[in-house]
Parts: sequence; C-alpha cells; structure tokens
Amino acid sequence: MVINEIMSDNDDFLIVEGQSPDWIELFNPTDSAVLLSNFYLSDNAEELQKWQLPTKILPAKAFQLFY
Repeated sequence: MVINEIMSDNDDFLIVEGQSPDWIELFNPTDSAVLLSNFYLSDNAEELQKWQLPTKILPAKAFQLFY
C-alpha cells in the first residue's frame, strides 16, 4: 500500500456532501488485491493502530479515497 495523496487542509478542493473534509488517497501498486482491514492509519507514533481501515478489498493497481 502507498499513500498517494494527502489533503490535510481541504479548502474547497474536493466537496463531499456539501463539506470539504480532509482526505487521504491510498494506492495498491501490486498485481494482487489487498484486504484493507489489515492496515491502519495513525497520527501518533505511540498508537500506530489508531484507525483501522475498513473491511474492503482494494483491487490491484486501484486507488481509494478516505475522508
């Protein structure tokens, strides 16, 4: 998995349901599908498993946005 893009100060760049949330885009560069729930995101080095990604399969060479 690769963090492809991050928008931590979304100033109306991407509007979702009338709001402009922060977002992160992941990319699966492999030739195989990946189960995202095996991965976590965190903003805290002391708590690396702060936010588990949802149970979703990301196909090979695919992108996924999270708000």
